[in-house]
Amino acid sequence: MLSVRDSFRLNGLRWRAAIREHPHGFWVLIGALVLSVFSDAIAVWLKYHEFSFWRASLLIRGLTFVIAFGYLIYFRKTFQNYKPYIFLIPLALLSFTSLWFGYYYRALFGIFDYINSSVTMIRLMYFFVFYFFVRAVVKSEKEINGLAKTIDYVFIVYLFFIVLGALADIQWLANSTLTGRPGYKGIIIAQNEATGFIIVCVAWYFLRYRLRQLSVYWLITAVIAGFLVGNKGIYLGLPILLFLLLVYGDGFKQRAKSLVTVIMTGITVLTALYFLSDAFKEIIHYFAKPIIRNLDSPANLIHFVLNGRDIKAAHQIGLVIEQAQWTPLLGGFPIRGSFAGVDIIDISMLFGVPFLLLYLAFYAKLFHPGPDASHIVRSHLATVFGIWMLLAFTAGHLLFSAYNAPFMAIYVAYANAVHVDKKIS
Repeated sequence: MLSVRDSFRLNGLRWRAAIREHPHGFWVLIGALVLSVFSDAIAVWLKYHEFSFWRASLLIRGLTFVIAFGYLIYFRKTFQNYKPYIFLIPLALLSFTSLWFGYYYRALFGIFDYINSSVTMIRLMYFFVFYFFVRAVVKSEKEINGLAKTIDYVFIVYLFFIVLGALADIQWLANSTLTGRPGYKGIIIAQNEATGFIIVCVAWYFLRYRLRQLSVYWLITAVIAGFLVGNKGIYLGLPILLFLLLVYGDGFKQRAKSLVTVIMTGITVLTALYFLSDAFKEIIHYFAKPIIRNLDSPANLIHFVLNGRDIKAAHQIGLVIEQAQWTPLLGGFPIRGSFAGVDIIDISMLFGVPFLLLYLAFYAKLFHPGPDASHIVRSHLATVFGIWMLLAFTAGHLLFSAYNAPFMAIYVAYANAVHVDKKIS
């Protein structure tokens, strides 16, 4: 007769085997993606109508993170390809200890700034956790295709609400009036998350188009919706991304006709929007006037393009030099009290430079699919990584974004899966 301990152990082994044999994790992933759309729509609507609690999507993303992290921990002996990345954990714990030691030793800001900084530490890990969760639960070609189609339609729903808001001038789908910036973010939870979302969305549809899985009109829709959001990061990063994706890859001459069609269609639609839509015209004027006015002043132009982040970054670095000289090594400086809004600087302040360098090295490694990858996949991943880092070095809400981390993780995992045997793990 089995002891109680052996009985529990046997039942645990049977439960693990059952989960490995059946796609429970896959359906959790699909369910989380679908629920994120509904929760974001509800959250945006509640926020516009000034409900006290409107962060419905926070619950979904938080629960998804807990499930994904728990899944990886429970099956750590089965899925070992993420083990090198565990080296980030002790460095993160060191920074976390430094953060709260600094609070008790000499608090620079209020306790809520330190709590927010702690939450931000967790958000920075979301990309890695979700990436390896996708690799763990998506195994077969059927599941890869099912995940890809789900993302196709999840993205198109977000894009639809952006276009709908612009065409119908629906205020609860517009950017916040507090920022003073025109444009429409649709059901994206915050305007500052929209830049990263559009970049990932365009990269996804472009890759799917190059692999001949979708028509070019999905890509055109994403580009048009991106210009309707009205973020400077999109206006600067998206054209560079499109140009590099168009010219960097196999078969450029063979695709010239299709690419000309894409460019001409996009220009035609955007021109029509300028003359037919007052909202889009307002967006163009909002960006064009300051640029023209400051052409003779590079400093003012850079300040406008960076949205004041240059001054915030200089102020934050000054505080570190004055009050927390250990920060570049150990991190632990609360970023919410003096937030630069530039991911690279904020990571350095919160975690320290050694952690930042290791984090970027691991991040870049996932965008390098290996020698067996097709040139299409390698060129796409390299281009998207370059643009992503460009924005991370000049803006924020990319590496720290729990909103965009799942989408970027799925894009990278999918790109790494489609080039050899159609298996993610």
